[in-house]
Amino acid sequence: MKAMDKEVMINRKKSILEKQKGKRLPEAAARFFVAEVIKKDGKLSFKHFQPIKLLGAGDTGSVHLVELRDTTRLFAMKAMDKEKGQRLPEAAARFFVAEVLLALEYLHCQGVVYRDLKPENVRGVP
Repeated sequence: MKAMDKEVMINRKKSILEKQKGKRLPEAAARFFVAEVIKKDGKLSFKHFQPIKLLGAGDTGSVHLVELRDTTRLFAMKAMDKEKGQRLPEAAARFFVAEVLLALEYLHCQGVVYRDLKPENVRGVP
């Protein structure tokens, strides 16, 4: 594809998306705006968003309405509460590890492979 054709397609896509202001963006359109930021700055971070209001809160975090800076695009951003330095007693830690292993064994027996196991993805409540 020629560079000029690609630029015309991108401008057309932007034009279509700009006409949708105030409407809920399809996921593909939201990804387009995020990809533009990543292309420009190399990564997406909190500095790219302007908080607008709190949408809701729960026992593990909160959800905020945010706007992607330099656009009128709105997103919901989930903020998780993490407490550094909090430790479980060893007996409780052993129990939770055993429960996670049992759950993974069950998934494995069902033919499911879970590839994103890390401490941040395991929520243990003593």
